[in-house]
Amino acid sequence: SSMEESPLDYQGVELLVTEHWDARCLNNGLFYVRASYRTLIFFNLFLRQIYINPYTDNQNLFDAFLSHSTLDTAVPDSRPLLRYALLDIDRQFGCAEGHAAEDSLVTFHFWASDFRTREAAETERGGGSENAA
Repeated sequence: SSMEESPLDYQGVELLVTEHWDARCLNNGLFYVRASYRTLIFFNLFLRQIYINPYTDNQNLFDAFLSHSTLDTAVPDSRPLLRYALLDIDRQFGCAEGHAAEDSLVTFHFWASDFRTREAAETERGGGSENAA
């Protein structure tokens, strides 16, 4: 059974973002941003760093800008530290990597990483019923 969300659930949050299904790092393929001066400065600095160093992985840099799970020397100390929350990738914000939703998907991100998915990892451990490809 799912609980109803309250309008207060994301009070003060400036960014809603997903993690990858198979890792703790952020997936910047789907995110919602509260329009404000702080978020404008944050994304201006982020895009500037991508422009200056096009070889930087954009998702790792995005993760590092939010201080989620990755460090990157390209992240300026002077950036705004946004208040963010993770979207529910298991039941509401699915992607091609996987999800566990039955009828509660809000969006579906048609993307899959080059890494193993959770289903493949379960199959390899003997937890799934299908053979790994």
